[in-house]
Amino acid sequence: MMDIFPTQRTTPLPGGYMGKILRVDLTTGAMRDENLPEEPILKKLIGGQALASYILMKELPLDAKPFGPENIVVMLTGPLTGNGFTPGGTKMTAVYLSPLTNTTLGRGATSGYWGTYLKAAGYD
Repeated sequence: MMDIFPTQRTTPLPGGYMGKILRVDLTTGAMRDENLPEEPILKKLIGGQALASYILMKELPLDAKPFGPENIVVMLTGPLTGNGFTPGGTKMTAVYLSPLTNTTLGRGATSGYWGTYLKAAGYD
């Protein structure tokens, strides 16, 4: 099985990506940087919502509970975030295990400065 977060990048990133995510464990408060997946995955899953859904599908245990410590909330920007030229240039998406159904993914999107600042800090 391929590790979706490579420790050494073997392909260049397509335009618009910063190349890393910040992983925060809300139980312990520990934080660490991780690389984005390799270019072939990024080309198939364009944008924060698609990539966040992919990460959840790969990492979320089948028996995860929405409010359990094993749940993951993935908040990502897309390649257009922060460019200053497009209507979607301020978007950020959060994808998570929905507490309404306990079995499907939920999604929330926002515009404003948060996604742009996240991108300016060097994260996707």
